[in-house]
Amino acid sequence: MEMPDILGNLSALTPQERLEMALASANQTYVNEHHDDSMEMLAADYLAVRHETLDLLQQFTDDQLTALAPTVIGDQAVGNLFAGRAEHAATHMPGLRGRFRWLLP
Repeated sequence: MEMPDILGNLSALTPQERLEMALASANQTYVNEHHDDSMEMLAADYLAVRHETLDLLQQFTDDQLTALAPTVIGDQAVGNLFAGRAEHAATHMPGLRGRFRWLLP
């Protein structure tokens, strides 16, 4: 079945556009699920996930970190996925620290 023209040709999206759509969808799902959560709860969840991620990262071997994993924009090394998420988070931290200094370490 063909998608309506108003949606455009989804198969013609670039890898970057597919990534942006996937991230926007994940972000909106999170917002919907946590709409009524307090800032304290959100901060605690963030810190717990950060801790779990660092613990998980330490368990990877060098070979596992260089192994390819499928993503919405093609295969990427697992270590690069971790590094990319950390880099992305680092871009948001200055603004978050300014607004929520009392919540963040």
